[in-house]
Amino acid sequence: MNYLLTTCQPGAEKALKDEVSKNHPQFRLAYSRPGFVTFKTDPVVLTPDFIFKSVFALSYSLSLGKTKASSLLEKCKSVLEMAATHGAEAIVFFERDGKAFSTQAPSDFLSEVINYFETQLEPLVVKKKPLLFGALIANEVRTLPHGTLVLEVVLVEADEWWLGLYEFNEGHRYYPKMVPGGRPALGQGTKVLPSRAYLKLGETVALAGLPIRVGERALDLGSAPGGSSLYLVENGLSVLGVDPGEMDEVLVKSTLFKHLRLKAEQLTDAVIGGRVQWIFSDMNGPGEQVLAVIKKCLKLTSVAESIRG
Repeated sequence: MNYLLTTCQPGAEKALKDEVSKNHPQFRLAYSRPGFVTFKTDPVVLTPDFIFKSVFALSYSLSLGKTKASSLLEKCKSVLEMAATHGAEAIVFFERDGKAFSTQAPSDFLSEVINYFETQLEPLVVKKKPLLFGALIANEVRTLPHGTLVLEVVLVEADEWWLGLYEFNEGHRYYPKMVPGGRPALGQGTKVLPSRAYLKLGETVALAGLPIRVGERALDLGSAPGGSSLYLVENGLSVLGVDPGEMDEVLVKSTLFKHLRLKAEQLTDAVIGGRVQWIFSDMNGPGEQVLAVIKKCLKLTSVAESIRG
């Protein structure tokens, strides 16, 4: 297989291409759309267990090209045929994210595709190959065994489906959890997010596997207008938002949120009023300055005796 299929955050295409030119200089750009880039890998012939060295790629696979079928039925059948041909044990569907700011909620069309597979096609093929649909994934997180052969279906457009093949291993984001497209579904129950910090923190928690727990307390430094604080509140944490700026109304009304309208440098044990387990920061400023503030917070008794991360 001589083509690599990748997806990335819209707007990161150039960064991805530059990264590939350094880490995989033999690869050459083949096709590019916002959030979707393919590379020609000649003279290197890739195998499904290939590990792609990239920070900017959300997902990657060995490209099997586009399905040429026209109708939904024929497209779905071609996916099944390709899975059977290559011995895939799981099929993953996800949509290219063409928006720079997105909650990654599945569209009605993707939901229709998944429903079609589950209700119309699965009963017809499950007797022939149980494993094929035993690991069917539809925009949800599951744990897959190392080495599972996955066929991914990228819906670049409703009528443009690209197929890719890979072995699930440590080279893929969130391993050993399978997150379709490398983008965890975030903010789907929230109509309007206060800021992009909601998605930034959500992806950080998912990628790092941070064990935040319901009922814990957190300091959110540089919290305004409230994206990261809202993510924490929605996950059951009590949050002290530290920022002189205004907070979003949805947080002001939350019983799990308290706004400390001051700079992080002004924090004291008395102001914090109890133990905290987490410090999160999205403060503006030079990295060394931000780090110095965090180190100061870590010396507070209310933090030092109970901090988890």
